[in-house]
Amino acid sequence: MMKIQAGSFVMGDALDGTSLPHTVWVDAFTCEENLVTFGLWAKVAALARVEYGYSDLTPGKGKAEQHPVHSVSFRQAIKWCNGRSEVEGLPPCYTSGETGEVYRWGDTDNVRCAWDVPGYRLLTEAEWEKMARGGLDKKRFPSGDELSQKVANYRGQTYWPYDKGPSGYNQKFAVDPKPYTSPVGSFAPNAFGAFDLAGNLQEWCWDWYDLGYYKVSPQKDPRGPDTGTVRVQRGGAWNSYATDCRVAVRLSANPGTAGNYIGFRCVQNRI
Repeated sequence: MMKIQAGSFVMGDALDGTSLPHTVWVDAFTCEENLVTFGLWAKVAALARVEYGYSDLTPGKGKAEQHPVHSVSFRQAIKWCNGRSEVEGLPPCYTSGETGEVYRWGDTDNVRCAWDVPGYRLLTEAEWEKMARGGLDKKRFPSGDELSQKVANYRGQTYWPYDKGPSGYNQKFAVDPKPYTSPVGSFAPNAFGAFDLAGNLQEWCWDWYDLGYYKVSPQKDPRGPDTGTVRVQRGGAWNSYATDCRVAVRLSANPGTAGNYIGFRCVQNRI
């Protein structure tokens, strides 16, 4: 776990005309350096099913134990976070907005998050971007304004001047069958110590996606709109071009989507 200190940063950028730059304050939070691995997912899922009744929690998919778990929907990810909390003796963060009970099964999108308990949860979009920038405001990628396959697992396309490639999948990890994920921590971390922030797998964030949200979002700890139809994803994946690996890019998907390009990492509030 790494501690991200409280403070303001410039969220979004005007480099490629896709995101509204604005200053945001984010309170301190404690986050995992790596994406959740397939090995950890499988271990927690098995215990949560047997000990706490998480009856519909998928066993997950992954290329190997130290590769990130993939093909996990938003609903499955937050249930797994609750299961991990309970397995470790922590109060879960997510409850059903319909019943108030711990979210252990079902597919409801009426879910609430208890932000002040020490269980595991997803990052908010603002937390993710602050972590990913590593103190480098107004840069295109976690590593600066250019990207290459020496520093990230993504699909190169040197059509973009900031993509130093080479073109195609990262050959070090392009071993069939797909997905061409890489073991977590295969590349150097950013300045905060976080790995895989541009490529490998896109990451679920808590927020509902709204194209115009930046124009109305609060300046302190924004957590997204109250309702929506799709959830935010960040970071790009093994099959993403560099343009979708930029720090400011906002991706989204239906909360039931579970593609082989999607994963997540956890925050744990350490009180």
